[in-house]
Amino acid sequence: MAIKTELFPDKFHVDALFLQSYLTTMSESLQLAVETQIEMNWNYYVQLVESTIVIYDYLLTFDAEVERYWKQKTRFTFATTLFYVNRYLNLLGLIPIILFDFWPSFILHHTGSVQLVIMDKFTNKNLARCLALNVYHWGYIFLVSSVIDVLFIIRIYAIYGCSRRIALYLSVLQVCVAGNSFFQLHLASKVIEKVDYASPLINQVGCADIISDMAYSRLGVVIFDVCVFGLTLWKVSKMRAIHGGIGTIVMRDGTMYFGIVTLINSANITLFFTSGLGLTKGLLSMFCNVAASITMSHLMLNLKGSTMYSGSTIEIDRQIDRQIDTRLCGNYDAN
Repeated sequence: MAIKTELFPDKFHVDALFLQSYLTTMSESLQLAVETQIEMNWNYYVQLVESTIVIYDYLLTFDAEVERYWKQKTRFTFATTLFYVNRYLNLLGLIPIILFDFWPSFILHHTGSVQLVIMDKFTNKNLARCLALNVYHWGYIFLVSSVIDVLFIIRIYAIYGCSRRIALYLSVLQVCVAGNSFFQLHLASKVIEKVDYASPLINQVGCADIISDMAYSRLGVVIFDVCVFGLTLWKVSKMRAIHGGIGTIVMRDGTMYFGIVTLINSANITLFFTSGLGLTKGLLSMFCNVAASITMSHLMLNLKGSTMYSGSTIEIDRQIDRQIDTRLCGNYDAN
């Protein structure tokens, strides 16, 4: 009995250490789960705001689109086609992302197979589908950004008097930005965040942004935006020195639009470099696209409106409107 009595304290001591270790591990896991859920919720909130802005803006400007585009005897030009692509890609392209964010179980329980080559090496179906969502997410961002960049190039080309040198410079820069985005996407796709996608909680929490380390990709976009912003501002300042009317010209040439997009992209870059767990690194990526797409749509709608409704605009503005409308908005014959 003496031997047994001596063994009990050691056993209790071992059990106490095990219990303490177990509770510590559970506490850390719970804390990580809470932090992860909070960061995921931020993604959902921002996504909800983005979707609301896109739908509200579309309904708000639908009458103007019908009046200034649909009702005109307009031939389909490259620029007008890009207008429709930009406007409706931004609206319809959000549907799969919204569906996955707010109804993940529908996608995660879907019996269809993921056919993407990049998913072949993953046996976990939840992980494969989350990766598929992320590939779509960044592919969608890249496509919308490319359309907007082309519209930016056409606009700068027009306000610089159809300068081929300016168009070539911006085109080369845009190709470099696109190449950098593909390269960064290739690198980021190899880095998978340590998220347990086999957990049943994924059906309630949804998918984290696995391809989140894309700071250098967005940095390329910022460089392009800064160049466009600088070229526009330079042209506006020269017009101001000769003709005046800076308020009208600034609005006509979209300087404020380019400035807003550049500021939002800069905030997005800051998040990429400062975010903690990484689940909020891409928090503003979609918002950047939404802002750029909406402002470009407004820019083209305003240009169409300025040629339809003449007012007290100074002659230099009329010349700019006619030139830009020909290059950017496409020719049309008024009814």
